[in-house]
Amino acid sequence: MWWIIIGAVLAIIVLVVLVFMFTSSTGRAKVGISACYAGSCMPKADCGNGTINPSIECPKDAFDTDQFCCVGGGKKLTT
Repeated sequence: MWWIIIGAVLAIIVLVVLVFMFTSSTGRAKVGISACYAGSCMPKADCGNGTINPSIECPKDAFDTDQFCCVGGGKKLTT
């Protein structure tokens, strides 16, 4: 009967370790996913031929204008 108690305690310890591992690594992934790395935050009118990524939230600018994650627009290509 005591082996059931030992097994339960070990299972709880493993569960706590797994929860700690996944919650700490998820926080880092969430920051990477939510950032506008492939483009830049700008007003919708300045995006030009780019594509607005609606899943990314950009902070408002100094004039309290909404900013959007614009991918592929607003930048001139140089050769």
